Amino acid sequence: LLYAAEEFAAAAERYAEIGAGPDEAYARLRAAARLASGTREEANVQLSYALAFFETVGASAYADYGASLAARR
Repeated sequence: LLYAAEEFAAAAERYAEIGAGPDEAYARLRAAARLASGTREEANVQLSYALAFFETVGASAYADYGASLAARR
């Protein structure tokens, strides 16, 4: 429900609690994208977690998207 309500950071925390790594990382990427125009510090935190996961599993498209978000700052 948190993800559907676009509460991406909270959803990521819930996914982390249950060990759903891919879902957590994607929710953090969405949170970073949403926060990019506002709270940069929080966006950077979310983005760093997401990028770490995507790079570890070789998800280059998601890692590239995350890198493009970072470059916009």
